[in-house]
Amino acid sequence: KTLEAALVGQDVSESLELVFALAETFEELEQYDKALETYEEAFVVLVNPDGTVAANDRNNASVILRRIATAHRFAGRPEKVTETYDRMRKVLGPDDSMPDILQVQEAIELTRYDDAVARARKAALTAKGDDKRTFAFLEAQALSKKGDAAEAVKIIQGQLTGSHEDSDVYAFLSVIQLDGGDAPGAEKSIRRALQAEPNDTGLLITLSSIQDRAGQYGESEKTLRQVLELDPDNATALNNLGYFLTERKERLDEALGLIQRAVNIDPTNGSFLDSLGWLYFQMGKLPEAKK
Repeated sequence: KTLEAALVGQDVSESLELVFALAETFEELEQYDKALETYEEAFVVLVNPDGTVAANDRNNASVILRRIATAHRFAGRPEKVTETYDRMRKVLGPDDSMPDILQVQEAIELTRYDDAVARARKAALTAKGDDKRTFAFLEAQALSKKGDAAEAVKIIQGQLTGSHEDSDVYAFLSVIQLDGGDAPGAEKSIRRALQAEPNDTGLLITLSSIQDRAGQYGESEKTLRQVLELDPDNATALNNLGYFLTERKERLDEALGLIQRAVNIDPTNGSFLDSLGWLYFQMGKLPEAKK
């Protein structure tokens, strides 16, 4: 009711955070029809009489339609999800790749890997610029998930151009290699990415995960502490360091402080809450773990 009152008389294009907060509240309460109604009320304000949107409203329209599709998915209405993607194509135009990207991602999430590969390849034929590379990454991700890591690596390596953009390619390649069990190759790739951006905290966190997977626990901890020197409130680094200590049953009191800080920064993050519950279990604090 507070959010609804706050939206009265507001310009939707300037109040989307409130709209999303209200709709997300309905979703958490599993009141999906109310969530969809909230999104639709915001969307209709942006749409022209002919069904198009102005250039400066395209991004907002895209975000709202994505959220409508997600709400339909939560509500168990796959046919409505597909309809929403078709609606996106009409509103955003044929040159916008977002509907195809979302459909490929959805196929991967639903473990329909062959479908994801086929959709990614088809979309890549007409995609331009960064979108073409995005579909290559998605195809590789689907192939890796279905167990064809070698072909996935080959596709990603084909995206290397010798430019500064190779940092992103090497970073993605490292994830594919790690999923395929090639920890040495993954570390080599992420270090190539770090050559261009040595203080990138996201890349360093990936390196720490690779090191942990390879049993290089001391190096992994050192890397995460490097991240925290660069960004003391990096919630992912705090959580990961606490989780890695928990897994090894080392310095559990320190792990509790780290994970609790991560939860304080992002109290609704499911991964952080899982880490906290697992730590309490390891500490024998079962009542706290159940919470």
